[in-house]
Amino acid sequence: MLYSEGSLHKGILLSQARTLYQTSVLLPLLEQEAIALYSRTLHLPVLHFWRHDRALLLGSRDVTLPQVEQAIMGLAHQKVRVAVRPFGGLAVALDSGVVNISLVLPDPPSLDHTFLLFSEWLREVCSDYGNVTIGEVEGAYCPGRFDLAIDDVKFAGIAQRRIQDVAIVSAFVNVVDAGMRREELVSMFYRTAVAHNQLSPAFIPVLERGKVGNLHKEVQSSVEASVHHWVTHIINHMGSQGLRVFPCPETPLEYYRQAYQRLIGRLHLEEWTTD
Repeated sequence: MLYSEGSLHKGILLSQARTLYQTSVLLPLLEQEAIALYSRTLHLPVLHFWRHDRALLLGSRDVTLPQVEQAIMGLAHQKVRVAVRPFGGLAVALDSGVVNISLVLPDPPSLDHTFLLFSEWLREVCSDYGNVTIGEVEGAYCPGRFDLAIDDVKFAGIAQRRIQDVAIVSAFVNVVDAGMRREELVSMFYRTAVAHNQLSPAFIPVLERGKVGNLHKEVQSSVEASVHHWVTHIINHMGSQGLRVFPCPETPLEYYRQAYQRLIGRLHLEEWTTD
């Protein structure tokens, strides 16, 4: 179940971003932050979806690597948007076949309880695609305790961020192949960022080819159709649980201003591009 101890008994708001971000990858992060701030006023949880056409999101530790600027600019010259995200974890590749899905939860339970709540629900949602397991997948990028995998191949990873009395628990879900070699992209970033440094940080994952995959083994009529099918499946699943789903009201501009002050003014999130 997505809800626990009556936390979603009033229902949930559904927020679907524009079809596909193709410019700044900071924009969906700002939008997500604004929605989280707004949820405190609404006193309702929000399920938020967004995608980006071609990006690499870094964790805060990634930017401490010795040759990180060289690695970032190499990707930027390949038209890959690179930015630091406000969540924990390590580098994650995004393209049109990757859906970012976040549960924004006012007055959340404990950190671990929120992780478990979301990961168990996501496993249930994806169970039609195979036997989904929860736990770190060795050899996959951005490893974590709440990786989701089928046959030991990771298709989703979960991170969490707290804003006072609101939790944003977010997953990237590799729904379908969209042509970008995600594992190769992440591996190239780390190879360049570490270069020939003999004292490589212990947090850098040892990546193995084939350890990250997709829910859909093959593209249906199109990437868009595959993504639409999966998102529709989620919405239908919530209805089958008896959970009332409502459209999320448009977020007022004042919350975007607050989000900008938090992410750019305080956390100094950056983005690199050659545009």
